[in-house]
Amino acid sequence: MNIVKLRKLSYDEVAKCNKCGFCLPNCPVYLVEGKESSAPRGRNAITRAVIEERLGWSEDTEKAIFSCLGCGACTAACFPKVETKELVFRDRECLVGEGLYPGIADRVAKSIEDAHNISDDDNEDRGEWREFIKDLPEGAFEKKQAEVIFFVGCVASFFPMAQKIPMHMSHIMQRAEVDFTILGGEEWCCGFPLIGAGMPEKIRR
Repeated sequence: MNIVKLRKLSYDEVAKCNKCGFCLPNCPVYLVEGKESSAPRGRNAITRAVIEERLGWSEDTEKAIFSCLGCGACTAACFPKVETKELVFRDRECLVGEGLYPGIADRVAKSIEDAHNISDDDNEDRGEWREFIKDLPEGAFEKKQAEVIFFVGCVASFFPMAQKIPMHMSHIMQRAEVDFTILGGEEWCCGFPLIGAGMPEKIRR
């Protein structure tokens, strides 16, 4: 995204930030680092300064913009509801265009392209969380037809700490008598990690 497009999309939004600081205690990165550049209002100030051509993209601005977790806690605490996360994502597109971004983003993009998930795991293992459900018949939750498709996602599929989410969600839908299925190995990454990394153009349409 070039600066002209950034200015058109972002200026009205970033101008709503009045630097009140209500976002500070809600930003997990600021609470750890304690730096203004790691705070939502600091990132908003960077965005505005770049749009107004008082500041240019650099390694310092890259660190500030890419330190955001994209959790949205700042907007939840913000009185004018500044969409800082969306501003940050647009900034990242600009930074990627300038070649200023963490190298790991390229690894994630390649993993999504090659393995169709963020962790470079065998995509056929997306349903392995079902192994932790007792007395579950083989092939359970995978049907050719159903009223609802349960999109599990990469993190809940492959990361042990998150696998309880699809387990419990499946129990809830069973108890509610919802006719659902999962896609298993046919489910691909939704592409949000690429949007968050400032690389939306890498999402296959």
